[in-house]
Amino acid sequence: MALVELPNAAPILIVEDNEESREGLADYLRLQGFIVAEASNGRDAITLAQTLEPCLILLDVMMPGANGHEVLEALGRMPSMQNTPVVMTSDFEHRVPPGAVGALQKPLRLDTLLEYVHAYATRAQRLPLQLRDVTPPR
Repeated sequence: MALVELPNAAPILIVEDNEESREGLADYLRLQGFIVAEASNGRDAITLAQTLEPCLILLDVMMPGANGHEVLEALGRMPSMQNTPVVMTSDFEHRVPPGAVGALQKPLRLDTLLEYVHAYATRAQRLPLQLRDVTPPR
């Protein structure tokens, strides 16, 4: 996935093993004008978080391999991720674990999701309309 480089811009990182859910959420946030990066598993999420330093991480709890709690714990040990807000997503009602700023139950309510994005994605860059209208390559 190609990211448009903008000064001080940071992507929203979506970590979700269900491809349809991940791509739907990414498409929705892109339509809202946000730069988005995607990871399908915990290992890739940790690597992308280190590389991209996202402004917000939407992190699925139940994933094969490293689950969301393990990823959250690993991120908490990384100095560069200490101030990165993480919102956990789950198919079941879920408490907000230490280290996360919120928890959302799937299916995600888009209005609630946007509230979290607007509240926590402080370094997110909204793309100009002409750039939003182009679907990024997959």
